[in-house]
Amino acid sequence: MTKQELLNKFYSNPSNITEVASELAKKLTQVEIEELTQSEKFQALPKVTIHIVLPVILQPYFPALLPLYKDLIEKLFVSQLQFKQALILDYLGSLLHFQPEKAGSYTAQIDALVHELKEKDASVKLVRAQTLQISYHLQTGNLQKAKALLMSTRAQKIRLPADIQKQLDFVSGSVMIFCGEYTAAAGYYSEGGFHAHVCISKILNGEWHQIDRIASQIQKKEDITTNEKDLVLKLYQLSLAFLEKKYLQNLQEITQEIKTVFKPTFEMEFALNKLIENEVQKTVLKILKPYRKIQLEQLSALTGLKVEMLQQLLTKLIVNGQLNYIIDGETNSLVKIVQEVKGSEGLLREAYELVEVLQSWV
Repeated sequence: MTKQELLNKFYSNPSNITEVASELAKKLTQVEIEELTQSEKFQALPKVTIHIVLPVILQPYFPALLPLYKDLIEKLFVSQLQFKQALILDYLGSLLHFQPEKAGSYTAQIDALVHELKEKDASVKLVRAQTLQISYHLQTGNLQKAKALLMSTRAQKIRLPADIQKQLDFVSGSVMIFCGEYTAAAGYYSEGGFHAHVCISKILNGEWHQIDRIASQIQKKEDITTNEKDLVLKLYQLSLAFLEKKYLQNLQEITQEIKTVFKPTFEMEFALNKLIENEVQKTVLKILKPYRKIQLEQLSALTGLKVEMLQQLLTKLIVNGQLNYIIDGETNSLVKIVQEVKGSEGLLREAYELVEVLQSWV
């Protein structure tokens, strides 16, 4: 259908108006959509119709049209509170998806919306808003509040539509993965059918040997997207890196490939970064036991990581108090912070640490 034919059909208020609006949006330029939604004819449509089609028409040009979306909500739904709440919820969800860096500026708004809905006992709409609220606090790093909100939300005895339950399962798994509770994360992700996130949770939990079975099962299922299957296969490849003696370099290369090719979610990217940090910490602490000072070049050779990447990860571990060393910029080396232990006790401790490391390398 031509642009004009679609426009005529749209204004005839067909039963499939959502589909018509979606097709129309694909035909229009950003400027044409701005003109359409601000026209008297469009704004004279029944509010229930505008409430349905407005996000559909604007969405192809998000985030550019997010400011217009907000303005239209405020202008067109002054007295229709239910429609306004639903659209604000959709707007805040789109904002978090397209402009996550602005989450801190809108957290108060989602908090206020949830408070407003609680007073009205909005049930399913409330849970949808609470799920988004948890995501906002997770995005802004307020993990303690995100977890408290999650526990409160899941405690409610409300029968949820499948799509809302799926969103709640995803955000539940995400909170758990940020808390380091990887078994719980895998459980929630599994309930929601987020297979790649199940895999990364299990890898973080040291259960990398289970990924082979999960990957094999998923490849046989027809209701899973090709992108999800490919990502799971890549995570299976990631799990195989643990079988190699110097595996850190492969882990780093595969995680970087996942970030580049699959454009993972905020939660998946956090998990991949956490995996590298955890494994670097374990490997470096093991290597460093006999050393009071070691050149970064030498440590790079022992770990298989490039000096620049190693230095970034070491700096983060030092700042977080997970590594009792400092980086000496003049000598480009890692130097242990030690309290002097005099006499035979100090010698005995150093000898014990050296023997322990040598045994682990045999």
